[in-house]
Amino acid sequence: MENIFGNFDLVPENEKGHIEELEKEYGISLPPIFKVFCQTFVLNSLKPNENHHIFHPDEELGFDGFEFNLKELLGYYQEVGEPHSQRKMIPIATSSLHSGGICICYDNQNKDKIYVNDEMSDDDFTQVATDILDFISQIGQFNFSNNNS
Repeated sequence: MENIFGNFDLVPENEKGHIEELEKEYGISLPPIFKVFCQTFVLNSLKPNENHHIFHPDEELGFDGFEFNLKELLGYYQEVGEPHSQRKMIPIATSSLHSGGICICYDNQNKDKIYVNDEMSDDDFTQVATDILDFISQIGQFNFSNNNS
């Protein structure tokens, strides 16, 4: 699968300190790998190449994309509360199949791990990646103009 990291916009130099401001505003410490990712890339800026569609190979995730910026995600997290806050899960991506979305954990034991909020599972959350970099490396593009990927 191709490297999709180049399809994210870089955070402008003058905005690199905004992560610490958001952590203070929402009273949360982001997991370290995710924090560095958000200091480098604009989370909701992933765009496909021309004539391409972005997808995750695990169709059971229902990955729709990174629809919201970090401030919007933390606001949503604060509003939603349970089960996300109890399990220390911040929703980071939307899913057409799972209303709780795709989340990142920030507790000490599972810090940076990516989960899907699986309402059909007894455990509620199922791990799908070791961290944001692992999750994004699984994402690909499908060229719909000539059916080549």
